Amino acid sequence: MDSLPHLRILRTLPGPPGGSALALLDAVLFDIDDTLYPTSEFARSARRNAVRAMIDAGLDLPESVVWDELEEVIAEFTSNYSHHFDHLLKRLRRPHFENLNHTLVVAAGVAAYHDTKFREMAPFEDVLPLLSDLKATGITVGIITRGWTVKQTEKLQRLGLVPYLTPQAIFISEQVGISKPNPKLYSVALSELTLAPGRTMYVGDSPLQDIAPPRSLGMVATWSSRAARQSLAQAGIEADHSIANFDELRVLLADTYGLDL
Repeated sequence: MDSLPHLRILRTLPGPPGGSALALLDAVLFDIDDTLYPTSEFARSARRNAVRAMIDAGLDLPESVVWDELEEVIAEFTSNYSHHFDHLLKRLRRPHFENLNHTLVVAAGVAAYHDTKFREMAPFEDVLPLLSDLKATGITVGIITRGWTVKQTEKLQRLGLVPYLTPQAIFISEQVGISKPNPKLYSVALSELTLAPGRTMYVGDSPLQDIAPPRSLGMVATWSSRAARQSLAQAGIEADHSIANFDELRVLLADTYGLDL
């Protein structure tokens, strides 16, 4: 453990009786955004490319002005909204694109955003190797995520995660009708998969949405810090474990929970 300074175990479960190698977990479930891939970093890159494409399409404003206005739109309407660029142009007003077709400017931004998805969307490099090895153990490997069903399932496909997941173990807030941080979302997953909370680990980046709710149910809550926008200390929340990457998670799962990885 000394070789992994970022690994912080706040609560450990006792080892199996007699030192048995039997695993102490039946399932490991994951958040998607900023846990399996750097969502915030990717979104900034895609939005920046969209802004530049709209300017190239004739939007007559400095990039910094368009960027700042787009950031306000996203803050006000949330990142899951489908019409950011339409609202952006409404706010920038017609004089800046008076001789242009409004829909073509929006389409330029949308196309650039989606082109960035094709080029840049990828999981953290240590994610797929671990998911592959987890699947080989035979335990349930799944997702509990907040967002729109179409967007979140698209991410699973683009990131190449689907082959490693238990098909029945994908829970998306819109699809379930319950969103984080409501613990009921996690309860639904436990119930439908017939999992015991204490034998189910959840891994996520948000203390408020990914750590406090599952931990309140008795699940093993593991905080992934590398792309987190808020620390456990800032949120005043404790996790059962804290990891900086999935290599540390691999060690945790093998050494503390007896998984053959």
